[in-house]
Amino acid sequence: MNNQFVSLEKLSDIPDNKYFGYIWMSDHSEPVFYYDEKIDNKIDLSKIEENPFIIEGYLYSEDKKLSISIKHYDEIGYKIDQIQLELEPEKLVKENEHYTEHIYLADPALVRAADKEIEIDSVIFIQHWEEQPDELCAEMNVLLPSWIAFIGFGNKEVEK
Repeated sequence: MNNQFVSLEKLSDIPDNKYFGYIWMSDHSEPVFYYDEKIDNKIDLSKIEENPFIIEGYLYSEDKKLSISIKHYDEIGYKIDQIQLELEPEKLVKENEHYTEHIYLADPALVRAADKEIEIDSVIFIQHWEEQPDELCAEMNVLLPSWIAFIGFGNKEVEK
């Protein structure tokens, strides 16, 4: 598979696409919800400085198969990851044992923020596992987590 994982340096490096997802600002009690729209429709990334800042953001461009993860850490600032998926997430999971889907209950604040647009109860991620030799397993290959990408929201029962 030729999925591309890239670390972006600045918020302005995030591609100008339409996204599903959310961005949670440090001065907001609820995240800013995106439903197939451009980021700048609600937040001007060029004006974000030291305070307020983005605590976290997860965005997915369905038509581009592009996942963006934004996290802010006190010591290093932003960690922005971009994952370009080669196939639709459902096909990756179905056709390849190195991918798994993870469904997590959504934060109640996210559910409230999304309530106006779409009814959600969970966030969905796809995880890639990479084969690597393990010295504790006689140098046999084992699967280790490589990356995880946000791929959208769900409204279904979460796995127990």
